[in-house]
Amino acid sequence: MPASRSALETGWRMAAAAVCWLAGIAAQMQQPWLWPTSYYLALCVGALAMLAAWRKLVGGLAGLCCLCLALGLVAYGSTGWRAAQRLAQVLPAELEGVDLQLIGAIDGLPQPGPQGTRFVLQVEQAQRDGQAVAVPERVSLGWYRGFDGEVLLAAPTQKLRAGQRWLLTVRLRPPHGTLNPGGFDLELWMFE
Repeated sequence: MPASRSALETGWRMAAAAVCWLAGIAAQMQQPWLWPTSYYLALCVGALAMLAAWRKLVGGLAGLCCLCLALGLVAYGSTGWRAAQRLAQVLPAELEGVDLQLIGAIDGLPQPGPQGTRFVLQVEQAQRDGQAVAVPERVSLGWYRGFDGEVLLAAPTQKLRAGQRWLLTVRLRPPHGTLNPGGFDLELWMFE
């Protein structure tokens, strides 16, 4: 077989595999609710077994179909597993609006604004009244200035920088946004 034909067939196989991978992700994104993570892990293990079978059927249409189906299932399962893991990091209802002590490092560049400074804290430790509590591993915080005449006194006394470690007393709440059709979706943006 000429080298150009072999390269063309390899290119078509790679394109088919990429389309199947994207189709698996797209199918997962259309799922109305998430399954338990064990289902997604089982799906990925089954797809990996199919990949092992593909190794024996390397040539022909059967091998290509097996590869494409396995890649689609791995993409579907891994996307669902990651989404389930991400959604499992929720703030417990009993911790909403109460004083918590967080120790963590500033992750990323703080964003100063006219109302104060916003930043993401990578939480290392969280406590409520001296007892350890579970909070999401990354939280978005705002250090706001006051609205009275003493505005500058309420601002951070030193400039916040990426990588700094802080002990902060905070009140957390889950992310929420307005349900405005066609408008900016804050909850989706924070999820991403």
